[in-house]
Amino acid sequence: GSKAGGGGGGGGVGGASNNSNNGVASPSGYPMEITPAQIVIPPLEYRYVTLHFAPRAIQSFAASITATVENGIDPVSKGFSFEARGEGTLPSLTVVEPVTMDPSTGRPILRFNRLLLGRSHTQNIVLKNNGILSADASVDLDHSPSFRVDLSTVGSTFSVPSKRTVTLPVTFNASHVGPASHEVRLKVQSNPFEDFAFQLTGEVYQEDVTFENIPEPIAPLPLRPISPIPGGVGGGGGGKPGTPQGGGGGRGGGGGA
Repeated sequence: GSKAGGGGGGGGVGGASNNSNNGVASPSGYPMEITPAQIVIPPLEYRYVTLHFAPRAIQSFAASITATVENGIDPVSKGFSFEARGEGTLPSLTVVEPVTMDPSTGRPILRFNRLLLGRSHTQNIVLKNNGILSADASVDLDHSPSFRVDLSTVGSTFSVPSKRTVTLPVTFNASHVGPASHEVRLKVQSNPFEDFAFQLTGEVYQEDVTFENIPEPIAPLPLRPISPIPGGVGGGGGGKPGTPQGGGGGRGGGGGA
């Protein structure tokens, strides 16, 4: 605001001289403008003027603003100058994780290790807002039996304040044998230059037989030799042949006078 003092009368506010940050005069449509361009300030009162800044490019801007009093003769109060600076920016997000990029497309890749059929594993997509503006983003993921993004804490559209991070857990479900791939798209609103596409990849395998929780092996029992059967092989008693104890094994058979 400009304030008149003493017995000063009304005055006019002069125009603004605008130059870009590299010292080259800008074309028409420079993003800095003062309104109103002229004002009348009654004695012992003050008035405000507004400096509008509407950048149309992501770069720095600077302007020299000069206010002059019409018919002013006092070198101290007949005018003043100051410099105004501004920077054009857009809301943006930086990918912290994953760090792997597809060399052919430049897209970030979230690569999962091989999983056994029926199991699952979770990794994270981490985004950070390094800018000065809050960034609003939205996630677009088509239905997939293998991949799921957990948006329960942030929602499909979320806001990331300046200098803050957000984590999006991605779960790979090993639902069928073979390679699996999918794509997650993330768009930063009000920034047509940031439209991320994350590539998700994984592979599922199956084993013919799987043993789990097997107890420790038990030591085998020692083998013992088998004892011979008493009396040998065959019947007839254990006496010598031809004796009364021979059981009929002697001469003459089993009788005789």
